Amino acid sequence: MDYKWALDRPIKVGYSEVVEGSKRRLPPNKYYYYPKMGNISILTSAMAREVGDILLTCKVLEINLKEKYVITIKGKFYFEYLISSLPLDYVNEITVDLPGKLKEAARNNFKHLGILIFNLVFDGRHKLDGTAIYYPEKKFCFRRVSILQNLCPALSRPNLTPISVELSITQDKEISEADILKKILFNFSQIEGLRDLGKPVDWKVLKVDFAYPLQIKGLRESVKEFQDYYAKFKAYHCGRSANLDYCNGDQAYKQGKEIVNKILCRKN
Repeated sequence: MDYKWALDRPIKVGYSEVVEGSKRRLPPNKYYYYPKMGNISILTSAMAREVGDILLTCKVLEINLKEKYVITIKGKFYFEYLISSLPLDYVNEITVDLPGKLKEAARNNFKHLGILIFNLVFDGRHKLDGTAIYYPEKKFCFRRVSILQNLCPALSRPNLTPISVELSITQDKEISEADILKKILFNFSQIEGLRDLGKPVDWKVLKVDFAYPLQIKGLRESVKEFQDYYAKFKAYHCGRSANLDYCNGDQAYKQGKEIVNKILCRKN
């Protein structure tokens, strides 16, 4: 795995530095942005208002590059330019006019991992060590356990202990969330500290179909060849899943902005 994706990850800094960095650039090259009201989702909501109507929960079923249209569950849409943030392996499967050689290479090289996140709430305020703790998946059913009250003080709750548990999943298996919860609690019983939590008083599950790109040898070369072909039809890709590469939200926004600027320059 290439380490460079982690170089731009944010680090924990003091509150006074965040306030000062919101007013001016700090040496050597640090500055901070955050909404005056609400949370970081305010940024996304503000951008959404400017772009007009957005179709939500609208699954894309088919892409045709040569005839320049996209079919979704809410209809057929023609495009002059296409910007996609869909997982590249999924785009490969739904593009109907992709050359067979390119499609087969993508099937072999483009793969991603989905996850289930079990958000558990336990009675009582348990004192636990650690923030995000990783476990070997050969021994336990989960890959990461996050102690939310340690990870972020704002996530702590009076007289309760919230825990987030992350599991890897494959796309081709039926999933029983109740059975998985039983396995999680059994594994907790084998871990010091977690065994004292007992049974959760409440729990919910979040499924993330695309969580991590799988790093396969020759992946970057395959991605470039694939995207170069799409670019011939003015179809572009941005974001973590669309590049099958690690990136944070700032980088994904930057990629999208660069593509839009490229399109605008061509039009002008």
